[in-house]
Amino acid sequence: MALTDTKTTARRSLGELFACLFKKYPKLLIANLLFAVPLAVSALIVWLIGTYVMPLNIFFQLLPLLICMPFYAGVTQVTRELVRGKQIKPFETFMKGLKNNFRQFLIHGVIMYLAVLIDYFSIVFYYAAAKTNGMFYFLFGFCLVVMLFLVFLFFYVPLITVTIDQKLRHIYKNAALMAIWELPANLCALLGIVVLTAVISTIFMLTGSYTANLIIAGVLAVLVVPAYVSTIINYFAFPKIEKVLILGQKEAEKGKEHDEREAPSQSLEEALEDDPEAESLLREKAKGSEEYVFHNGRMIKRSLLEEYYAGELEQDDE
Repeated sequence: MALTDTKTTARRSLGELFACLFKKYPKLLIANLLFAVPLAVSALIVWLIGTYVMPLNIFFQLLPLLICMPFYAGVTQVTRELVRGKQIKPFETFMKGLKNNFRQFLIHGVIMYLAVLIDYFSIVFYYAAAKTNGMFYFLFGFCLVVMLFLVFLFFYVPLITVTIDQKLRHIYKNAALMAIWELPANLCALLGIVVLTAVISTIFMLTGSYTANLIIAGVLAVLVVPAYVSTIINYFAFPKIEKVLILGQKEAEKGKEHDEREAPSQSLEEALEDDPEAESLLREKAKGSEEYVFHNGRMIKRSLLEEYYAGELEQDDE
């Protein structure tokens, strides 16, 4: 979904974050409840596998990533609009995000599942190997850094997907660059998630009962955690996406339009003067998909080729 409102949101206080988390909680609650449906289904599937099929392992424990990720598009759509200060209808906004981004988020879920799985086994393997050979501690540390990079990467992948119309490879390229270069914002978002986790852990420690903790975990998963985590991430990540990708893209488009207006036009006949024998080559290039073709040191607009040969064919028909 292309974003039309590009008013910068870079300078904001933590007070606005808390206002978004608490004053807008009713809207976040609706997003949580909608997300709770696939979350409950995935939890039930994992429980059934562990109870009746085989002991659970990491392959099955990560299944909720695959099942829930498409529905996280709805959560991301809602929280993005709220951190932008927009007035929304949470149900309609959630369904809009789900409908428009279902396929891409399904692919994101598969990529995240495989990436986490590979890095998990790498961490386990190199940690065990490091106990017998200290050299493997370097690779173990590297895998931990990769895991942190994956966390930062998926701060941006969902948000870019619901914000800008881009191909999958461009989404991951931009998300990877921002995972590295927007480190202060990423660390702030991570700190916010850590604080939220610490609060929940404190509640667990105060109860001291496994059954009570299980009930509390279920309640928090349904009523609080998904939308709160998404809000914290998007609060810090969206201004960066807005500045680098949205406003930057608009400036680039303005510059491109200006260059096209200023660039002197060139006829196809002029392009052929230097090399008349290249007509057959240019005829083939005119059938391609690029906007411009390069010939004899010059960029020739494809529309010129198509227009030229269309006219030539009309003359032949006459």
